[in-house]
Amino acid sequence: MKIGINRNVSETAPEAHFELETKNNQEYWTGVYLPSQLERTIDGHNLILSKKLFINQDLEANLGLLPSDSGVVVDPADGGWVTFTCSYSLDPTVVEDHHDNMAVNMTRTAIGHLNYKIEFENSLTQVGHKTNFKIIPADPGLVYSRIQSCTMTHIHNRKLSYRLFWPMLIPRELSGRLRRSMDVNQQFCKDRHVNFELLSPFQSQSTQHFQFTSFHFNVDSRINTHLIKCDLQLSPDPFPNSLPPVFC
Repeated sequence: MKIGINRNVSETAPEAHFELETKNNQEYWTGVYLPSQLERTIDGHNLILSKKLFINQDLEANLGLLPSDSGVVVDPADGGWVTFTCSYSLDPTVVEDHHDNMAVNMTRTAIGHLNYKIEFENSLTQVGHKTNFKIIPADPGLVYSRIQSCTMTHIHNRKLSYRLFWPMLIPRELSGRLRRSMDVNQQFCKDRHVNFELLSPFQSQSTQHFQFTSFHFNVDSRINTHLIKCDLQLSPDPFPNSLPPVFC
């Protein structure tokens, strides 16, 4: 988290590592905090990261000096303490990458972005050889993630698509009704034809590694360019009732 405090609010830095920066002819005290230095709470499906700082000035007198676009909101009744927050959605996210040119496109519909990217060990692989790739979180250690599905698609013909990994939900009867959710036992399938493998723990707070056998769609081209897309599930805590993936 990067925090900025208008110098009109405080002539001195709130903490020793803050530095002065100028933006739009305004001076700001700016400081950066790692996720491990922030308070973490959960609000519904959102992860809330916050940092409370004491501003060593007469806040009530200085509030009128703030420009309307300062982005600083202070409640004088709180005794000079200011809380800065960032909110991140824990809804499923999608990360995708081209196999041959490493271009990344990450899609979210969320309050904030928990960024992930895919990297291939090699940009070009021969048919029948092993293809290794990894999914890398921008903020390791912040939340748990696991793949929900992975699909390989021909870049020029989206109808040519092949599932590498997918969920197979096992319903459990609760109060006479069938319930399907992340809270019930959930089984996942690894494609046996391309020998899709997880080379690291199924769920992790850090980089995860995967492998499958390279294949070629039946098109009139010597080189196929593929797009790999993986759906990720996110959780602030380890996923419950997660069964080991099996070959299907």
